[in-house]
Amino acid sequence: KGIDEDTQLALTDKSLAEPFYMLLMGTDKSQERDASGEYGDSYRSDSTMLARIDPVQKKVTLISIERDTLVNIEGYGVGKINSAYTYGGPALMVKTVSQFAGVPISHYASIDFDGFKDVVDALGGIEVDVPMEIDDADAGGHVDAGLQTLNGEQALILCRARNAYEEAGYSGGDFYRAANQRMVIGAIAKKLMESDPATMATSIATLCDYVTTDMSVTDIVSVANSMRGIDTENNIWSAMNPTISAYENGVYIEYSDNEAWRKMMTRVDDGLPPYEDEKRNVNDGGTLDGTVRDNS
Repeated sequence: KGIDEDTQLALTDKSLAEPFYMLLMGTDKSQERDASGEYGDSYRSDSTMLARIDPVQKKVTLISIERDTLVNIEGYGVGKINSAYTYGGPALMVKTVSQFAGVPISHYASIDFDGFKDVVDALGGIEVDVPMEIDDADAGGHVDAGLQTLNGEQALILCRARNAYEEAGYSGGDFYRAANQRMVIGAIAKKLMESDPATMATSIATLCDYVTTDMSVTDIVSVANSMRGIDTENNIWSAMNPTISAYENGVYIEYSDNEAWRKMMTRVDDGLPPYEDEKRNVNDGGTLDGTVRDNS
């Protein structure tokens, strides 16, 4: 499924043979939400991720953008970054994240809750080491802890779970949720990269039925083929934009730690891991030792 003209214009042309940035978004649109009629036709970005894909060095960097981060939104002033999607759809979201990160964004892809489940199921499930037992009604149910193959519904629960962490005594549920989202995206990429070319092409064609993107099936297959052989254990890096948490006037907000953010993005743009501490760059998804929450 293609994107609108405004979003296309917000993207920067760049060869798929060179390192490029892509905005990945999950929206809170679903049949269940539509049926409720509670929110009309207004949707928010439930997750926002900036990906740097390097087909030359065969490396991927996934950076979650905390949805409550205060940024300047063109035409609307300072606001939470996820509200850019509500104000101006994908086009304004691309512009806002590009300005905030200081890098051009060449491609865009979004998926809603229903599509996400179908994507994981189309892949035959994904292998994930769930960091702790999830029992979160708001996220959709229960997922056991430990290494296992998750179906689409279970993967979505893991990606939406926030309250389970806070109820278990871990502050900052949004940070753990974002880390789990990166872990799941990494697991999807790993499954694709480790499949044979024919299976990869078929899987990508199926996935494109559920994803809204500017890229054609041929483009995605081309990038995937160029990334074949990637060391999925060590060269898919994961991070989150560094912020300072606050609670003001009954609202949770995240102030960007701009110095740390510029330092991180300079490293990323240079093709380096986002963190100087090597242990934090790989497999940080869902860890419970404090490294995810301490994102400075």
